[in-house]
Amino acid sequence: MYLIDDLKSASPLELIFRLLITGVGLLLLGFAIWMTVGNLNVINTHEKAFAEVVSSDRTGPSSSKGLNYYNVRLRFQLNNGKTRNTEISRSTTNYDVGDIVPIYYIEETGYKAIAGDFLGMWFLVIVVASPGLMFLFFGLRPHKKDEYSQVSG
Repeated sequence: MYLIDDLKSASPLELIFRLLITGVGLLLLGFAIWMTVGNLNVINTHEKAFAEVVSSDRTGPSSSKGLNYYNVRLRFQLNNGKTRNTEISRSTTNYDVGDIVPIYYIEETGYKAIAGDFLGMWFLVIVVASPGLMFLFFGLRPHKKDEYSQVSG
């Protein structure tokens, strides 16, 4: 109710700006929800194992100062005792050789794995959802009327 009254009294430029900010927030939040559903699907449909890091190489330009990705090669044992090598092609975590890493894999196609640690599964979700929530908050928050700007007579 307050939001509708607030939007009725807003200028057209403020209304467009607030709708734009709200739209960006909803888009980012929708993408974060989509990634969350994907991660929950992986947890429910894939086998979990612990793998040893064989190598971890940075991908992309070496002078990059933003988000870095690593190609991580791992070795792990299947449920039947066989050893299999796999890789995580876009890990945001730089693992040291010999580290033990939780992974999710499908036994039939165990050559590709998904990092099963907190950062590997939820880091990008948090990075996308946080600004989405902030944009949504500032797009939907009520406009405060400045009581001191009105001259009383």
